[in-house]
Amino acid sequence: MLLKLRGYTAALSAVNFFEDNYWADKRSQTLRINALLGGGQFDEAEAELARAEPDDPDTIKLSLALVQAKIRQVQRVIAKRQMKESTPKVFEGPEVPEKEGVEPEVSVQVMTDELKGYWTVCAGLVEKLLAPILVAQMLL
Repeated sequence: MLLKLRGYTAALSAVNFFEDNYWADKRSQTLRINALLGGGQFDEAEAELARAEPDDPDTIKLSLALVQAKIRQVQRVIAKRQMKESTPKVFEGPEVPEKEGVEPEVSVQVMTDELKGYWTVCAGLVEKLLAPILVAQMLL
């Protein structure tokens, strides 16, 4: 219920409570990963997925959800960047000089290339998820 209400921090706390007081199981791991994904904690979700059985359909679905979340994030950044680039200077605020040691913004081309990589991973995961179904249909 907390995940549906976007209470990701509360959901993660509930999973932690359950695992600390009872046991960790596949369901609690799935809930943890979903809460991490919803909260935008992709690195932590990826670490949890690394501990899961890689060929399990549920793990593949969660990996797919992770890649799709990364795709949405990059798409939002690209859209913001393109909007910023297309906005006339009159509507922009005053320019603030860049601080030393701050990395320059990543170009839209680099982000587009990253996006293509995510789509490739996404296609591979969908193929992996559908492989048993396709094999079963071929045997019929």
